[in-house]
Amino acid sequence: EVQPRDYEFRVKFPGKYEVRPNTIIEEIANQLTADGKVSIYAHIPQCMYRCNFCTYAVTLSGNADEDGYRLLKERDALYKIIPLDKVKTTSLYFGGGTPTTLSPDGINDLVKGLVDQLQVTPETEITMEGSPDTIDEDKIQAAKRAGITRFSVGVQTFNDDILNECNRKHTAREAEDAIELLCKSGFKEVNVDLMRGLPHQTLEGFIGDLLHVVSYDPETIHAYRMRIMRKGELPTVFERNQEQLALPSIEDV
Repeated sequence: EVQPRDYEFRVKFPGKYEVRPNTIIEEIANQLTADGKVSIYAHIPQCMYRCNFCTYAVTLSGNADEDGYRLLKERDALYKIIPLDKVKTTSLYFGGGTPTTLSPDGINDLVKGLVDQLQVTPETEITMEGSPDTIDEDKIQAAKRAGITRFSVGVQTFNDDILNECNRKHTAREAEDAIELLCKSGFKEVNVDLMRGLPHQTLEGFIGDLLHVVSYDPETIHAYRMRIMRKGELPTVFERNQEQLALPSIEDV
């Protein structure tokens, strides 16, 4: 196991001095204890495929449940040195990757494995995100039983031609079915993600996507801007071929 003393970097906490590698864990534990609350992000790096605009390090090996098991092992190691059960969890977010590549049993085991050992309250927001092609009734019910209160689905657009160019494997019809299932499932909040700035996307087309989502009445809608690449991110298929892309004007975006 890697020990803090083995780290070859230093960490600077906001407003604090730079700490030595062998005191990183102690500093984190002290800060959490002092604040009395924590927001936790749990990462599932697994995807079924890579979108052409993706800038993240994801894996496509089909072992999402194993990723969930590894997260629980990390939980055990973390709890030995940081008393997360002693501080209030304000939010718990399962992101990725695509967390809904987990099986229903995998979703239940991972979510409950974290929730049951944290100090959560009825006000704690517990979110899972997913893509339309990996969401079904069994997974939705498993997420509800395990304690998920907020579900976020990445639709991006309802234009099948643009979805295909982005290497998204779901159709507009599948996205509509997923939104409808989620909105009828009784989560405290359902969020739908859209993306602006996609190849061949028009202002009128995006407005049409937005109005279509509104018709399902989700609690929130996030409209993200498609970006080619930021410093330090992985180059995307779109980055390598941007000169051939029919991207909308910056004014429209």
